[in-house]
Amino acid sequence: MGTERKSKAFTYKQATFLQPGPVLQVALDQALSKLKTIGLRRESLAPADETPIWRLIGEKSIETNFVFGVLVRYAPGTNPVFLIDDESAETLTVEQMAAPATNEGKRRELVDAMLFFGVAENHVVMMQSSAMRSDHLEKHLQWLLHHAHSLDGGNSLQLIDQPPRATRERLARSQVKELDIGGALTPPPKAPEVLAATGDLATTVKNEPITAVKVSEQSVSNEIDEGGSGIVDAIKRLLSRDQAAKLDFEKMAGANIEYTLRITYKKSTTEDGQRLMNTLGSALRHAEGVDTTIKLKGGGEIKGDELRLSGKVRINTYNGVPASSEVFEEMRKWLVEKLKSGDVEATSKS
Repeated sequence: MGTERKSKAFTYKQATFLQPGPVLQVALDQALSKLKTIGLRRESLAPADETPIWRLIGEKSIETNFVFGVLVRYAPGTNPVFLIDDESAETLTVEQMAAPATNEGKRRELVDAMLFFGVAENHVVMMQSSAMRSDHLEKHLQWLLHHAHSLDGGNSLQLIDQPPRATRERLARSQVKELDIGGALTPPPKAPEVLAATGDLATTVKNEPITAVKVSEQSVSNEIDEGGSGIVDAIKRLLSRDQAAKLDFEKMAGANIEYTLRITYKKSTTEDGQRLMNTLGSALRHAEGVDTTIKLKGGGEIKGDELRLSGKVRINTYNGVPASSEVFEEMRKWLVEKLKSGDVEATSKS
């Protein structure tokens, strides 16, 4: 594949804390400096009696004004499955191949998901992937800071959106008339488990025996897709216990059922009602896993990318994988540019 230059999306978030005071860059610097080795800073996502699933900052770069990192997730012992593309064969041959060990005898593990990020004060820039999003980074940073005692146990971290400057100014001039939020109600199709081939498939094993590898369904559903879970709970509360018990949304994976929730008033509302609409408009634009549209009093609407600060950059990839040092440098330049333009406020507030 070689070297390719690809378009990637950077997304901005602002770190806020339940108890104001901490600065994410400082706390993260302290945590990573204290927990230097992989074994000390990896977070377990699976129950103790199941195959391990680890999430951790696998690569880090601590500088004077920035902390950069690459968040990864992997399950040890997971080997990719290949097939032999032979048109003349009567049966399809499937192989599971383990990557060769290092010269020191260390196993090479298959990376399940990656997310690149950079932190300056309470500014956070991310390059997300489909399998690892900002909510995963938020959860891991909170776990890491508590684990390293860099954040008080009673405090919590949240990564929230900040709209571009033009959107902020437009919201400040207008009142919120209607809020529409929506998303997936049913879970996405479950990824197939990596299992030994059976039936008509002739299996050839390379390097080591094929073993069944099962990622905890509970941990995957909790970590990868939580968008509709709150709506599901709300729906069940509207039903009787017997009716709610018959609704098994997990069995509806891949049904592609979506929901839309509309909050509005008809002709007019009170001052307190308008204050509620404005507050909800500000709060719900930060919601992860939902599509939000804000309709303004007097006409006009703000939705989608207008509510989140993001941008496209060109990144070199090497056999499909970007070099972290190049991503970090592009993140630095992108954030400095957004600070200069006013899209990101220069002074972060926790």
